[in-house]
Amino acid sequence: MICDSPSHIYHSALPFSPSSSWLRECYKEGLTQEVRIVAGLPEEWDACSRTIFFKDRPSALAYKGDIIAVGFESNDVVIIDAITGSSTTIFSGHTDTVSSLAFSQDGTLLVSGSEDKTAKLWDVQTGGVIKTFSGHLSGVSSVSFSPDRALIASGSRDCTIGLWDVRTGKRLSAVMDHWIKTVTAVSFQPTNSRRLISSAVDGTVQQWDIDGNRVGRLHTEVSRVDYVAYSLDGTRFISCGGKYVTVRDSESGEEVANLHATNGIIRYGCFSPNGRFVACAVDCAVYVWDITGPEPRLIGNFVGHTEPVISITFSSSLISGSKDRSVKFWQFGASQTPTNPIATDDKPTLLASEAIESVNIFAKDGVAVTSDSSGAVKIWDITTGRCKSSFSTPAKGIRDTHLANGTLVVVWYEQGEESERGECRIWDAERGRLLRAVGKSWTEPLELRISGDGSMLFVLQQSRSIQAWSTQTGGNIGYILAGANVNSLGGFLIVRGSKVWCAGQGSTGWNFGDPRIPPLPSYSRSPDCLRFDFVDRSTQNGTRPAWIRDTITGNLVFRLPERYMGPSTKMRWDGRYLVIGCPSGEVAIMDFNYLNLQ
Repeated sequence: MICDSPSHIYHSALPFSPSSSWLRECYKEGLTQEVRIVAGLPEEWDACSRTIFFKDRPSALAYKGDIIAVGFESNDVVIIDAITGSSTTIFSGHTDTVSSLAFSQDGTLLVSGSEDKTAKLWDVQTGGVIKTFSGHLSGVSSVSFSPDRALIASGSRDCTIGLWDVRTGKRLSAVMDHWIKTVTAVSFQPTNSRRLISSAVDGTVQQWDIDGNRVGRLHTEVSRVDYVAYSLDGTRFISCGGKYVTVRDSESGEEVANLHATNGIIRYGCFSPNGRFVACAVDCAVYVWDITGPEPRLIGNFVGHTEPVISITFSSSLISGSKDRSVKFWQFGASQTPTNPIATDDKPTLLASEAIESVNIFAKDGVAVTSDSSGAVKIWDITTGRCKSSFSTPAKGIRDTHLANGTLVVVWYEQGEESERGECRIWDAERGRLLRAVGKSWTEPLELRISGDGSMLFVLQQSRSIQAWSTQTGGNIGYILAGANVNSLGGFLIVRGSKVWCAGQGSTGWNFGDPRIPPLPSYSRSPDCLRFDFVDRSTQNGTRPAWIRDTITGNLVFRLPERYMGPSTKMRWDGRYLVIGCPSGEVAIMDFNYLNLQ
């Protein structure tokens, strides 16, 4: 609307923008004369970042990877792209309300439970029905996939739990029931395909093995348990009933935390992917607690739905579905958030700037550094996204930077008519002036890299030699001939302190911290590598996604939106922050504190 009619900035956008928003800051001159101030203007934007409305009432919700499945009272299941919010596929086949949904761990299969007394297995890509599981005498209230995709569990209002063989579609002979009480929820343990948990309206929670043996049973303090679910690592589970949510240890059954809602009845709950947060649906609101401290701490009470919330799930944000025919995406505060807040420069020249050539993160200093193709260097506050300082350099192709104690080390390639030339300069980042040069001009360098502490500069040249220079004194530390380890078509350096590997044919390395510069074994990921790794597949093909992956479980926990992908995009990941520089000149800073890296 604003693109078509800019006057809507004054007519619609400004009157309803929070007082602390960038929009109000930008238009603060003459604001009182030209814009009507709305009474009770909020200080910050609302926690709800997106709302998707439907014609029918949602009745179930599930999330996996980059897609969301929504079940409806109209009997259909709709697949939604979690990034764009657009509907991609509709699954039709049930003859009554869809009551429960669950994805397989790889996200390729979806199982749905319905009040029509059946469960159905769907192919997520095609939307076709693979199997229909029939046998319950009443509606199916809950469904769950085993981690190995071999079994599906279904809880029913006929008081029984069904186990189904995914391959054959047949029901196993194991008998699991809550006698004469409706089964409200059933869930496989995410790390054990032989164990599952269930809850019922008699206030009990029971754990089973797939042979039908009860391996645990407890009576809760409430008369009815509406929902039960494991944490992603399987070590804990929650039970929801009445005004209480109880977090328990999966093995001992001992209580870990007890959460209480003062208003309303708690019907649904879930853990965040890292197990740090517990979210619960309390009538029309969503409550979120941090359970990592000595005492649980309520950190969010999200109000916006006008009818009861029927299901919630975590993705890169918190997602809730409601009978008010909507699905909402909620964001947390910056220090607690399972979200992907994107901060950009508040200067109007940002989008008109040159293509970003390099990015780097210095979390201990609270800043990120970017450079563009014109040689301009900007230093950003990673918590606010604001540009703290900027200055121009003669470097037209900056490849790497390092910032320490107000001193900025810049290395770059300068392209000439006949060859490339490499330079390294030390700058006073606070005043934006040149302090000294390091070494000399390197002709046709393949790579220029700075050590993590900024004390050493490494140069890989076409002559297949690697030189090390001190950024403190400008003197040469030493050099070696990499020989056949450098690919004739190019090469790159992997730097870990004073140790350098030339990633060519042999991935051999050398330790420049030792005067003898001894060789090192081939480079491999060390056991102390980051728990969460950034997998940048976008540089291979602009249409392929870039991910953040859990190196322990192998699970992909975040997919980078397509707008930030492409062969010319520059990215840097430090385990918490992801800084992205785009060919358009846009800079994005994403904080992944919710991954709980401690």
